Amino acid sequence: MDLQYLMIKYIDLHLKMRDGTKLRGYFANKYKDLEVFHNHDNNNNNENKKFHFRYPTVQFKVIDGNPLIVAINEGANALKDVVLYEDTIKIDDKNYSVQRAELSSKSVNFGISNEIHTYEFKTPWMSLNQNNYPDYLALDDIDKEEKLKSVLIGNILSMSKSIDYKVEEKIKVSADLKPIDLNFKDIKMKGFKGTFKTNFDIPDYLGLGKSVSRGLGTIIKVK
Repeated sequence: MDLQYLMIKYIDLHLKMRDGTKLRGYFANKYKDLEVFHNHDNNNNNENKKFHFRYPTVQFKVIDGNPLIVAINEGANALKDVVLYEDTIKIDDKNYSVQRAELSSKSVNFGISNEIHTYEFKTPWMSLNQNNYPDYLALDDIDKEEKLKSVLIGNILSMSKSIDYKVEEKIKVSADLKPIDLNFKDIKMKGFKGTFKTNFDIPDYLGLGKSVSRGLGTIIKVK
């Protein structure tokens, strides 16, 4: 399957990884009429607008200090129409002048592959929550890996379903992941960093797992 893919990298701006949430908040607030920027239902007039539980087609992240916005399909179309014209980004009441931005717009492969690809998590993968992490800790090393592999496959299947890609072959995964401490919305959580291999083709800088719109679970292919 081919995806329309657009990535904007602000190479003159330097932020912290946790600022991915603030970056998303800035654009979601500025472009409230575009649902792909915030994933809430604009047809709902209530203050507590309904959240769409679907894979975000626009994702905001900070990778190696640089803010990135990655979008696919309808998200790529929306991003191209508005964000290319940004000359200032506001984070924590501070205005950052946008002097240069790298743009990558292309068609990319997505789906079951004849090759085995290796991916690295550039930002923490939040696969478990506070409730099921103790259950994970009680497992032996082999079962821990099997648990993470199962969650990874589930993440890939969920992403595929959201973008109307039907998985017709078995997804195979191996993983080499280590737990790390993660502070998410002022709550201490556990995330994972490391690499995994799979027979599935995923474009660089897309996310897997929870809170991918805010930059968590961002992956790149290891060449």
